[in-house]
Amino acid sequence: MGVFLTILTAKAACAGREVMAVAPCNASRRCPRCGHIAKAALFTRTRSGSLSVTRAR
Repeated sequence: MGVFLTILTAKAACAGREVMAVAPCNASRRCPRCGHIAKAALFTRTRSGSLSVTRAR
């Protein structure tokens, strides 16, 4: 575990939160509910998943 992730995990634990490390591959393109990967351009500010989830970039 890297230094940043170690510090982030410690701070999250103090705040009663949990840190979950994810693989960076397609992390910003994947819908958190259904897993669909949308290949949107970087200038796209919002996107909608198939389960009516709208996320701002």
